[in-house]
Amino acid sequence: MRRSLFEELPFPARPVAALLYGIGALLGAILLPALAQAQAAVKWRNAQQMFDYTCAYCHGAGVAAELRGSEFTPDYIGVIIREGHGGMPAFRPSDFNDADIAALVAMIASSPKPEAPKNKGEDR
Repeated sequence: MRRSLFEELPFPARPVAALLYGIGALLGAILLPALAQAQAAVKWRNAQQMFDYTCAYCHGAGVAAELRGSEFTPDYIGVIIREGHGGMPAFRPSDFNDADIAALVAMIASSPKPEAPKNKGEDR
């Protein structure tokens, strides 16, 4: 019959190992639910906030295609958000749930194309 890890340790180390194991289990039991709650507590206020915090870095700065006012269909935008494409990362359900994506797609699809920034010296 196979002996457990604790049985293979010399006697003075067994109580210490058991104590450390118990402390680790206790900390895990306390901290993991708190971590899960903290992650679940991240809620987006609205679709504009989602866009500003996650999309505008590329799609509002000329790095990637401008989505607002584009001819992309809402279904296409939703699939690309979830699955990614080329340099666009896929967003997991823990990033955006289905309702978040639906709100974001609706905001993007209904937004007009932003005006191009004016060059210095041009009349505004």
